[in-house]
Amino acid sequence: MKTFWPFLLAGALAVFSLSACDSGDPIASPPKLIGPDTVAADGVPGPAPGQGIYYYVATQGQMDVLQTGPEPLLRQVLAARIPLQEAWHPTHGSPCLAVGAVAALVVRLAHPDDRLLDFGFVEVPARFYILNCGINSFLHYRAR
Repeated sequence: MKTFWPFLLAGALAVFSLSACDSGDPIASPPKLIGPDTVAADGVPGPAPGQGIYYYVATQGQMDVLQTGPEPLLRQVLAARIPLQEAWHPTHGSPCLAVGAVAALVVRLAHPDDRLLDFGFVEVPARFYILNCGINSFLHYRAR
C-alpha cells in the first residue's frame, strides 16, 4: 500500500493541473478564417448598435482594404482574440454617384468588443455615409 501513494498523488496532481487549463490560454492558436463564398447583398446585416455589428468604411485613408482584400485585417482581428464570427467584403466599389456613397467591410462579432475600434472599425457609421450603395454581392468569411 505504501508504494501506491506516490502514484495516487501524481495522478491527482495531473488531474488538478489539467483542470486548471482553459480555452482562453494565450498559447492556443486563434480561430481560422474560412472562405470566401460569394453572397447576395440581402444577406449582409444592417446597422445594429450594441449587437456586435461593425463597419470598416473604405474612405481615402482606408482604401487599401477595399483594393487588396480584407484577409490581412481580419487575421489581425482574430490574432487579437476579438470574437469575430463573420465578415462581408464588397466585391467592388460603390457605383452610386451620391455624395457619401462608400463601400464598407461589415463584420459580426459574438458580442460587442470596443477593441475593434483600434483597427479602424466603427459601430455606428457617420450619418452622411451611404454604405454599400449599389453593391449587389459580397465575399463572405467565417471564423472557426
